[in-house]
Amino acid sequence: MREVIIHIVIHKTGSTAIQNDLNGYDDGHTLYIPFSYANHTIPILTIFEKGMHNFHFWRDRGVGEAELVEIQKRELDILEKALDRAKHRRFIISGEGIRTLSPAAKTEFISFLQKKELTLKIVCFVRNPLDFAKSSVQQVIKGGVDQIGPILPDFQGSLQQFSDLVGQSNVTVMDYNEAVDGYGDITNAFRSVVGLNLNSSSGKAIRYNNSLSKSATQLVYRLNQLPIVTQGDEDKLNARSKFINLLADAFPKTASDQLILKKAGHLLHPKIHDDCAYLRDNFAIDYNMDSNEMALEKYHEYLMDIPKEIIVSLNALCQQNGLAKENRDELDQMLIDLYEFCLTEVKVQRNGSTLWNGFKTLVRMSGITRLKPVIAMRNSLRK
Repeated sequence: MREVIIHIVIHKTGSTAIQNDLNGYDDGHTLYIPFSYANHTIPILTIFEKGMHNFHFWRDRGVGEAELVEIQKRELDILEKALDRAKHRRFIISGEGIRTLSPAAKTEFISFLQKKELTLKIVCFVRNPLDFAKSSVQQVIKGGVDQIGPILPDFQGSLQQFSDLVGQSNVTVMDYNEAVDGYGDITNAFRSVVGLNLNSSSGKAIRYNNSLSKSATQLVYRLNQLPIVTQGDEDKLNARSKFINLLADAFPKTASDQLILKKAGHLLHPKIHDDCAYLRDNFAIDYNMDSNEMALEKYHEYLMDIPKEIIVSLNALCQQNGLAKENRDELDQMLIDLYEFCLTEVKVQRNGSTLWNGFKTLVRMSGITRLKPVIAMRNSLRK
């Protein structure tokens, strides 16, 4: 009997590492579905969810409805052809957003697979909600939120309908930390659970979502408050990433420059106790939440309280990039200028790459064989 393993991802459980480890995997028996994206959230939601032109991934990139229809057809074709391969007995699908499918889309997704006479199994890693909250804060700030709202892992919302559709006996849920401790890294933990050979690089997995220092996090959060659009197309998103990387380098994480998250309970949603009870009652994973952790703290004010010395250091960073004069202390304008500097660099790099590729095509068509003029042109484009 052929089967599909669906990796239902709850954020901050090593999914990027797992997806990059499996991307392109095909041992002749097991196939990681070769969508256009290693993270299958994008194609699965695009295929099965309605109104995907409002999906933030496409909206932030300025993708219109007509283009989206073509993307949907392409990804569905990839899925259909993969599942129709006679030699493969097992397929793997992995994505964070699969758990966020609407009830109707979840039913359609599972029904689509069941109609192909495939056995379905669910795999999910979960984290202690306090660890989850600590790890989530920076990620949502990097993503552009301007207010830190209540955080809920939503174990029940992520798992219950899938469990009902495929049967709870076909659902495997494991604690993330126990899995890492047991197998050295999350990629080998996943491989072990689904029955793949372990990766020889065990214990050396790349970390894909590195944390920022308190100072860098505060500055990114401050940018999020400002009247400047940092999403909406690829250039803006790439500029945002470049901006974050600049701050990460300028304000490295040290023992004295870390976010205070020891008591992260104040970031959690009031429904967390019910959510943990569902996990305990159905999958025997017990996260005993201390109700004293629920005391609210003014986290927004904490993030917005940026010390004078950080502003001075930001001014120095701006000066290094030709953006500020000495002793400038206009924090908000410096952040806007630095982001716009990043955006300009991204556009110049993209345009230069386009021009260079066009020039190479012209060279091939014209039959030029002497390289010095070509190299000189390339170097001028890189400046």
